[in-house]
Amino acid sequence: MVAFDMDGKVRKPKFELDSEQVRYEHRFAPFNSVMTPPPVHYLQFKEMSDLNKYSPPPQSPELYVAASKHFQQAKMILENIPNPDHEVKPTGLIGALDVG
Repeated sequence: MVAFDMDGKVRKPKFELDSEQVRYEHRFAPFNSVMTPPPVHYLQFKEMSDLNKYSPPPQSPELYVAASKHFQQAKMILENIPNPDHEVKPTGLIGALDVG
């Protein structure tokens, strides 16, 4: 998402009573009761996703390649689960992750 944002591919709504922080908190509110892993608060998320802390900051093509590698790794891990139950069996979504 960071790379898409860098490339101007993400349209952000401009609502008077809304903000990125409000959307983040609403999106992750259902997970607040989960103890492990502990929830990441918005300010911590912003700090962790600040690319200016890197020298030089990564460019969007590097981020796309990294994302692709991570999706491929997740796909491989899911496909190699022995005796998956119905909740982890590959579906059409996993096939859609095949980028190479």
